[in-house]
Amino acid sequence: LIEHGRNGWLVKAGSSSELTSIILELVENPAAIASAGREAMETARNRPWDIFRQELSNAVKRHY
Repeated sequence: LIEHGRNGWLVKAGSSSELTSIILELVENPAAIASAGREAMETARNRPWDIFRQELSNAVKRHY
């Protein structure tokens, strides 16, 4: 769903060095934030609520 650098950024949980690296990259290229925001909106617009609801339900069932 999230494609790193296209419609968001993925960082390993607990990795402050990865997070720092991404933040510094974005400070140097703020246009990437706007671009990713547009792409994220498009991704969300093309994802029906029924699919989201089913995936969320399946994820909760797997973990509880």
